[in-house]
Amino acid sequence: MKAMIFAAGLGTRLGAVTTAQPKCLVEVGGRPILAYVIESIQSAGIEEIVINVHHFPEMVRTFVESNDSFGLTIHFSQEEDLLETGGGLLAAKKFFSSNDPILVHNADIFCEMPLEEIVAAHNASNDLGTLLTFTSGHDRVLLFDGGHQLIGWENKATGDKEQVALCEQPEHLSFGGIYVLSPRIFEFLAKESEAKFSIIRTFLAAAKEGEALRAFTPKELVWSDIGTPEELDALRTRLA
Repeated sequence: MKAMIFAAGLGTRLGAVTTAQPKCLVEVGGRPILAYVIESIQSAGIEEIVINVHHFPEMVRTFVESNDSFGLTIHFSQEEDLLETGGGLLAAKKFFSSNDPILVHNADIFCEMPLEEIVAAHNASNDLGTLLTFTSGHDRVLLFDGGHQLIGWENKATGDKEQVALCEQPEHLSFGGIYVLSPRIFEFLAKESEAKFSIIRTFLAAAKEGEALRAFTPKELVWSDIGTPEELDALRTRLA
């Protein structure tokens, strides 16, 4: 099994923090958040990782190499233009096996959950994907049916919504940016007409065709992201 870390983003919401460095190298607890992500993946027994890069790519490469690649095999998928999550995974297809699932982790996520838990949940199923989710007051949520299968998304702030299956009272859950995918996901990614696209769009297209992408909601979860200065400060305070 291999892993993919999405680290190509510009991090524009962080303002000056990312004008001279990529978001994945922003420090929390005295270390770049990328170090925590890599070590978390390593703790799950995964020895090979693909990292997509775009914003200050050489800084990411230098950081990884200066740490002896954390004792792992780490590849870089260079994106000349940002491809978002779906396009980014499709562009990195050559690094992955046609037989093994893929653990995907956003680089701006700090999560203390042992990743082997979501890997085990996925491996015990025949689902196309297993998505880390949690309850929150976030406006942007994913929608799941009574069997915890993905059926849509909603932005409560704008009223925008898409639902691909009927469900009178769907469950609203926040997406944790960590997920495990069957290699069959590439069949659906290849159907996209554009190079740049969100993987959520592909998830919903697959769900509409009857594929299961199931919520994995731990009873206890310590999770943070560093998408905004406020969220970054909150995580730094907690780790201090």
